[in-house]
Amino acid sequence: MLIGGYDLLQLVTSYGQVGRRGGLVYFDRYRAKVVDSSGALIRNEKDIEDFGEGIRKLQARWPLASHPDFYAARELLLEATIGIFGLLKEFMVNVLEMHLENGGKWNKTFIRNCLKDAHAIKTIRKEVEEGEEKLVEMGYGHVALSEENVSKLAEQMSSSTPVE
Repeated sequence: MLIGGYDLLQLVTSYGQVGRRGGLVYFDRYRAKVVDSSGALIRNEKDIEDFGEGIRKLQARWPLASHPDFYAARELLLEATIGIFGLLKEFMVNVLEMHLENGGKWNKTFIRNCLKDAHAIKTIRKEVEEGEEKLVEMGYGHVALSEENVSKLAEQMSSSTPVE
């Protein structure tokens, strides 16, 4: 099992042995906006809500009596973290650390101190977008058979046969 960044794509896709014995599992990021069928950029309600549900789960484990309402800020947090849940978790852990160090008293300055700086986000965004382009180029998520043959295969296999 290899876990890591997009630099591992070259290793995973270059060796037939890895292709035969393994598979690529990509954990996509959440997106606040997506392109619809007409090519227009629209609000991605599903990802915003899914991201928010993740926030609720992390918030539920907050060890203090009160916590900032991360869920209310889910859309801005999605933007601030580029939709990468690991960056959200890191941000929330850093906020918690500051909250604890401040004796459990909330201070708005925690936010600015815990967000990644613009340069780091720019670098991460570039790496992620280049990695996503590589995934598209290599056909990730697409099978080698044509849609017609996938349908034929599904049809031929749909009748169950008793095991003897």
